[in-house]
Amino acid sequence: MTTLSFLQKSVLARLYGWKWREARRVTLPVFALMLAACDQNIVGPAAATPTQVVAKVDGDEISIHQLNDILERTRTQAEDEAAAKLLRRQVLEKLVDQQLLVQKALLDKIDRTPDVQMALDAARREVLATAYLKQVSAQRTKPDEAAIRKYYDEHPALFSRRRVFVLQEINFVNSKVPAESQAAIKAIVEAGKPIDETVKALRGRGIEFTQNEGQRASEQITTELLPALYTRQPGQGLYVPTSPASSLLYVKAFEDAPLSESDSLPRVAKFLENQALAQDVAVVMGKLRAKAKIDYFGDFSVTDGPLVK
Repeated sequence: MTTLSFLQKSVLARLYGWKWREARRVTLPVFALMLAACDQNIVGPAAATPTQVVAKVDGDEISIHQLNDILERTRTQAEDEAAAKLLRRQVLEKLVDQQLLVQKALLDKIDRTPDVQMALDAARREVLATAYLKQVSAQRTKPDEAAIRKYYDEHPALFSRRRVFVLQEINFVNSKVPAESQAAIKAIVEAGKPIDETVKALRGRGIEFTQNEGQRASEQITTELLPALYTRQPGQGLYVPTSPASSLLYVKAFEDAPLSESDSLPRVAKFLENQALAQDVAVVMGKLRAKAKIDYFGDFSVTDGPLVK
């Protein structure tokens, strides 16, 4: 039997499962080993095993390392020894199911088809890229308490004065609106006129627009826009010039929904950590791109540099 990596086995098992479902219309069990992003978390120790090989499927070995890797990546543990034993047995049975599918996929030469080859290559690339970014992340220091407290104190609208808004939105394409009309619309909104008068003015000028209404919490609104919304009362709006389309935002209603300090500080810490990581990744990508020779072809040819921000 061909020796395959765990990654290859996962991809082949998944692809063979899809092919089988299409042909047989049979729903396969959901594999715990494919849920690497799962947030399930059952606290407790896992039982040990005296051997490295925990099962063989037609001679192909399944090791304790494979089983433990799944439990670790899915952050899945059990509350006590009995539960741990049951959980590990369930994961092992899923590994056996996976190995059976892999063997059948290889027997049917599915691994040689172009779509599977591309899937295997894409999975390998994704794992390698993610592993490198994880290495970058591991080198970062956690934000200190002073930085966390400073951000919390400087952004009360996100925490102690958090709100949930009901917003009415009018959108129009700038290129379809003459400059003088845009100025008139802005003046109407800033004069505190209600949304009905704005809509009437837009229609009177023959301007095409779309309308939406939805609920947004403070953290779902850009930090640049949020202070302005806090100065508006229900029925008042503001002009938001962007490109290529602009918006008019009206506050239909709002409700105070503050977060406690104990709930807020962990969120701030995670936000600052992610923000710093994003900056680090941007620096890394900038350096890698600067060193690399990148060529674009066909419709993707560019003359003004790479199409990245």
